[in-house]
Amino acid sequence: MKGWLICNGALNSGKFTEHTEMLLAAAKKNGVEMEYRQSDGIIYTLGGDGVRFLEEVPEFAVFWDKDIRLAYALEGAGVRLFNSAAAIEKCDDKAITHEVLAKGGVAMPKTITAPLTFEGVGYPDKKFFERAGEVLGYPLVVKERFGSFGKQVYLARSFSELCEIVDRRAPRGMILQEFVKSSYGRDVRINVVGGECIAAMYREAKEGDFRANVTNGGSMREYLPSEEEKAVAVKCCELLGVDFAGVDLLFGENGPLVCEVNSNAHLKNIMTATGVNVADEIYRYIKRVQRDGAK
Repeated sequence: MKGWLICNGALNSGKFTEHTEMLLAAAKKNGVEMEYRQSDGIIYTLGGDGVRFLEEVPEFAVFWDKDIRLAYALEGAGVRLFNSAAAIEKCDDKAITHEVLAKGGVAMPKTITAPLTFEGVGYPDKKFFERAGEVLGYPLVVKERFGSFGKQVYLARSFSELCEIVDRRAPRGMILQEFVKSSYGRDVRINVVGGECIAAMYREAKEGDFRANVTNGGSMREYLPSEEEKAVAVKCCELLGVDFAGVDLLFGENGPLVCEVNSNAHLKNIMTATGVNVADEIYRYIKRVQRDGAK
């Protein structure tokens, strides 16, 4: 059993290198031969003869990246990806994530997707956002559709603040969400692999920050999720088609609300908080799928 571990070629330092090392070490520990490959070292052509790679591709790959075009090309060449291109795409774009989960009846903060605009154009008319603010109330949360570690998440306390954020971030694509006061500065991350909840942690923001991401300076500890929380996390993964993911839940007044789903969830923090090495579980799952053909 031999595959590729594919990571982004531009992100090869700090916590990204740490994740690569964790994934390679877990593969070796679990008897899975993996070759580390950076995305910018894999070249393919598109033509009348279809997708053609300049080298032989493996039977499967752990795709620890968000390069959707490369992911789809590999699948076109017959490579089984963990996670699939479609699953990564659904998770990476927060607007798509919430569209899929809403259709599946998953509880989440009320969400509005901002209309498409372009670089240098923005939103000269703010009537859409004025109406969105009336629907969601203030404060409200603004999220860029593509982003990680809470770095592209903002809180607008008024229409004027919303306009300022929109003017700065407009071309990037955004969603607007109601602010869940009952979960201010805290949430739960549940890691799911192969339809099973294997670890969970409670995250709490540093004082004055509404975002609970540990990368932003928050704290974390092991958490025992309720059956309802586990069921919600598993359902999200089923709807989005992921093999593994980190599901972030907010503490709603009437039960858990889904904040987002991460197809390439951070591994180090969950292991520090719980002692569970999610990478081990990922490779055990891959071995079952590759040998038995069962998901």
